[in-house]
Amino acid sequence: MDQNFETVPFHYLRADRRLFVNSEYLLQLDDVENPDTQPGRHWFVDALVFEPGRNRLFLCEFSFSKSLGGLKKRLEAWAAHWDAVKAAVVRDSALDADVSLRPWAFVPEECIPALLRIAEASGFDGSIPDRPPIKITNLEMTLPWKYRFWKRTDEARKPDSIPATMR
Repeated sequence: MDQNFETVPFHYLRADRRLFVNSEYLLQLDDVENPDTQPGRHWFVDALVFEPGRNRLFLCEFSFSKSLGGLKKRLEAWAAHWDAVKAAVVRDSALDADVSLRPWAFVPEECIPALLRIAEASGFDGSIPDRPPIKITNLEMTLPWKYRFWKRTDEARKPDSIPATMR
C-alpha cells in the first residue's frame, strides 16, 4: 500500500455510515497462536468492511501499482482457499455463517481491464459457484472532493468499464 495515499480509500469507506471498517485485518486460515508459523496461510487485508444491514462482508484491497502484481497474487491465494477464507473470517470476527463475503478491489481506473482479466482467471468474475464476483471501485472515485465526507450518497457513477455485477 502507498503510505502517502492509503488514508484516502479509508475515508471513502468510512463516509458511508452503513459500513464498519476494520483496517489491516489479520486474515488467518489456521487458528494458531503465531500465524507466522504457517507461511502462505495468513494475510493482512487492507480493510475488512461489514455492512450489517445487508449482512455482507468485503475483503478490501487497495492497489496503486499499475502492474497489479500483488493484488493478482492475493486473489489467486484467496481463490485457492476460498471456503477456508470465509470460515476464518466468520470464526475470528464472531459472525454468523450465513454472512456473505466478497473481495473488493480499489485500483486506478486505467487498471480495470487488467483487473477484469485477473478476476476471470481467479474465478472472482462470478463464473464459479460459491465464489462471488469481485467488487471494483476505481481509486479516482475515492478522492475527497468527489463525494460528501459525512454522507457518501451523491458519489460519481462508476465507469462503464466495470461490469454491473462487479459494482
